[in-house]
This record gives sequence, C-alpha cells and structure tokens, in this order.
Amino acid sequence: MAPANLTILPYKPGGISLTLDLAPCFVAEARIHEISFADKQRAKDLFSEFTRAYIYASKLHAMCKLHVFRATTASRRRRSIVLIDIIPEKVKEKGLTTSRSATGAADIREAFIYTDTEYLACEDARAALEAAEQLMFGKMMAFREAADAVKHMLSPDDRPRLNNAEIHPNAHGTDAVPDPMGASDDAPPLPHQPVTGWGTPGH
Repeated sequence: MAPANLTILPYKPGGISLTLDLAPCFVAEARIHEISFADKQRAKDLFSEFTRAYIYASKLHAMCKLHVFRATTASRRRRSIVLIDIIPEKVKEKGLTTSRSATGAADIREAFIYTDTEYLACEDARAALEAAEQLMFGKMMAFREAADAVKHMLSPDDRPRLNNAEIHPNAHGTDAVPDPMGASDDAPPLPHQPVTGWGTPGH
C-alpha cells in the first residue's frame, strides 16, 4: 500500500513541510470494487462512504490550490529580488554587462536565476503542489462517480442523508483543513486535522 501521508517540501528556507493525510481516501478507494456486487443495504453504506470521501478530498484539493498560489507568489517575489538586487552585481563582477543592458543579455540573466537555490526551491514546491492538486482532483472525480453509481441503486427515500456531525467530527466543523487565512504554524492542531504545516506565510 502507498504511504498514507503525502509530504511536500516547503517553498522557503526554514519553512515547514506540508503533509496531507490520504488515509481516508485510501479506505474509500479500497471499497470501489464493492459497487459491482452491492445490494441495497451495502449501496447505502457505500453512498455514505464515497460522499464523505469526496468532501474530504475536495477540502484537500482546495488547500493544495491555495498553496499553489502562495508558492507561485513566493517564486515570483524571489525572481524579482534576483533580477533587481542580485544579478546586476553578479553581472558586473563577472564582466558580462553589455552596451545595451547593465544586467547582461537575457540568457545570462536567466542563467543566474536558475542558479538561485531559493528560487529553485519555490519552483520545486510549486510543481509538487500542482501535482498534488491534480491528484486530489482525480480522487474527487473518482469518488463522485462512485457515489453516482451506487446512488442509482437507491430510491430517493433510501439515500442516506449525511448530517453535519458525520461530515465534521469536531465541534468547529473544520476537521479537514485549518482556516487558510487565519491559521499559523504555531497553532495547535485541530482534532482529525489531515493537513499540517504551512500556515499563514510571513511576508
């Protein structure tokens, strides 16, 4: 079985890795094959399972999408710093200035950008987050299709209705992700919280 936690390295030096708990997704995925031989009672159980899994995956997908934006912003910020503050000195030091530009030719500037370790860390984290975002989107679609498949086996009266306590086990209703705009790396984890690290970034 694949590891239950998916860890993505931080996009800035000294940052905290982002860890996604995929265990609930794996549990639901392991039951998809039951659709082929489900009776009405099993279909009710599967419908609840797949619906909860879809909600869970959608929250992780939203969190990944948020951090893609943050990593992209951090990457662009670092690129700007390199272009404005670092490259002019490096180009002058190595005698690579041209009559047209004090910061050297475009390919020279690009070469300096791709030797900056902080910029590369931002880009690596962004690429990993985009991959995680696509992974969670794929799981969302799989759970939705699975729920639709068993839903057709049930009449409207037979379909389970998920109450808020089933979807959100803790009193705050925020079991899947912390508040993206108010969380911090130092805040204590919420019960059943599958996402850790990467709170509100310091600017």
